[in-house]
Amino acid sequence: MIRAQVEEVRRRQAEGLLPADMDPALLRLLGFALVGYPRLLPHVTRMATTLAPDEPKFVAAWENLLRRVSGLLEDDARRARGQAAE
Repeated sequence: MIRAQVEEVRRRQAEGLLPADMDPALLRLLGFALVGYPRLLPHVTRMATTLAPDEPKFVAAWENLLRRVSGLLEDDARRARGQAAE
């Protein structure tokens, strides 16, 4: 299953949706880390944010941040694709 997810990252890179110059396996690992970290280390999450990882306020803020980071990666891929086309 994880290998299929790495292949999905490769496909998105080939389509210009993710930066092509990043290792697809490491990008997928980054995704796992970003999604799992707050729940794997709830005490660190609470110390950093004063919120537990299952509190709706934290969940909403974290999901928003993940969307923004994803958007930044997509923007980077679009910029690189635009520069390559020039």
